[in-house]
Amino acid sequence: FGGTIEAWYVRIDAKGYKPALSSPLQDSGEQDFALEKGQDITGRILMADGKPAVGIKMAIGFGGSDIFINGADLMMNRDQPALTTDAMGKFDLPPQLGNFIILGVSPEGYVRADQDQLAKSSDLHLIPWGAIDGTIMVDGKPAADESINGYEANQRYRAGEPYVNFALNAKSDAQGKFHLSNVPAGDMAISRL
Repeated sequence: FGGTIEAWYVRIDAKGYKPALSSPLQDSGEQDFALEKGQDITGRILMADGKPAVGIKMAIGFGGSDIFINGADLMMNRDQPALTTDAMGKFDLPPQLGNFIILGVSPEGYVRADQDQLAKSSDLHLIPWGAIDGTIMVDGKPAADESINGYEANQRYRAGEPYVNFALNAKSDAQGKFHLSNVPAGDMAISRL
């Protein structure tokens, strides 16, 4: 990171309207926005048994935004809309432009869907969290009090795309054993910090 920022942008989000993005701003000044009507992103989240997933904390990720998941909690930038599913598991998010993802998390699991998946079905199913248990070995011996980091093996930052980061952290015990909880499905990588 670091370096010089050449320009700032202002993004305007409003319920029922497509987002608007300013032209590059280098200095203070005025900017006019003309918002266009848009279609809200609606759907519902269901538990594995088909019952509504109530109280799921949700966020939308759009080009250049970051969503961090720490345990079963969303840690979002200030510019991202967030909400919670209602008693029927329903959500209603503001319209978006281009590629986006929605993400929902709870202690029971998570859901992640992009614009293409939502176009096929507005019913999304909560995916149960997994876990990783292991023993850290250094020079062939169990290593105590080591910091362990887990992350999605294929997740890469791509300019202009939303970025999701599952923060998986643990410390090894006296026997070198560690436990990572709230692990999403898929290929994971583990490193010692």
